[in-house]
Amino acid sequence: MAGALRQAAGNSYELAPFAPMLHDGKWWIACNPDPDSLDGDVLLIDGLNGTPRYMADDGCGFYGAAVQHDQPLRLYTNGITFARDWAALRGGMYVQANAARLHTPAALDRPHMPGLVIVGDIAAHTDFADIAGAQSVQIDNPRARLALTDAMMRAARLPVVTVMQPKLRAVA
Repeated sequence: MAGALRQAAGNSYELAPFAPMLHDGKWWIACNPDPDSLDGDVLLIDGLNGTPRYMADDGCGFYGAAVQHDQPLRLYTNGITFARDWAALRGGMYVQANAARLHTPAALDRPHMPGLVIVGDIAAHTDFADIAGAQSVQIDNPRARLALTDAMMRAARLPVVTVMQPKLRAVA
């Protein structure tokens, strides 16, 4: 698992939110910001293709940190990319905390997530409240940009604009 996340096996702080988990007869990378508790949603990531899903159900939604209104929101479609960035971000925060001698629980116990991961089919999403208020959205997969935009427009229930046919009059 550490190799899939591009981390050394001894990086305990970077790998703390992750664990290999056998679920439904398949091995997954389980992600939980609070490794001491299984309360809340546990994200499962397929280690072969990066598909994210919730452990509790096959629903869709967003998993990750709260939106920062003054910054662009990073949105991931690939769970492995999300987990790699999360582990790297945690490693960077740990180095900063060590340099500043901030070994307090408040400094190190925050999840330090890089953004949100899209769980489920993008077209099936109908609630975008989790990403509302973001300055902008950066997505990891360029091919998913149009699908995400279309799903957001459908969820907003904006009317479709069409052009009326002009009424022609016969000229004598």
